[in-house]
Amino acid sequence: MNRWPKIAVWSVCLFGLLMGVGKLSGLHLNMTASYPLGVWIETGPYQMGRTDRPYVLACAPQKPLKSTFVERGYLSWGIDCEGTAALLKRVWGRAGDAWTVSKEGVYINDTLVPNTQPLKADSAGRAMPTPKVGMIPTGHVLLLSEYHPSSLDGRYFGTTLITDLIAEVIPLWTESY
Repeated sequence: MNRWPKIAVWSVCLFGLLMGVGKLSGLHLNMTASYPLGVWIETGPYQMGRTDRPYVLACAPQKPLKSTFVERGYLSWGIDCEGTAALLKRVWGRAGDAWTVSKEGVYINDTLVPNTQPLKADSAGRAMPTPKVGMIPTGHVLLLSEYHPSSLDGRYFGTTLITDLIAEVIPLWTESY
């Protein structure tokens, strides 16, 4: 009798169990280039001012942009955000901050955030969205990644509702942090 189907089924079950235990214990596996690959751990809900520029898990903005991002393959499957994986970003701007996007990158209160030069088009030649800029409204934050220059973040989707932030996280075991 062939044992490989049983091994495959048990492997899938074990992987699912480990992922469930990891999720319940606040572990998050980052497989994107936005920040180092590896395991990040939740430290609690987002609290404005607790730390400067905290790392957060957040849901991508809702329709119509989220649909576009899914169709283009920018968002991977996940359970955190209605069928998509959570984004790992940093809070760079808060309510009342002025922000703008130029060819040099994203400016917050006239300070350039490193590695945030926007792409005009993605690797398939499709135009990237341009967000509305100005003052960050109450109840919103601006999420960016200074780690990877091609990150999908606020330079393309604008501000994020604080209610779309899942948790603050810190690196636990990553490739380079």
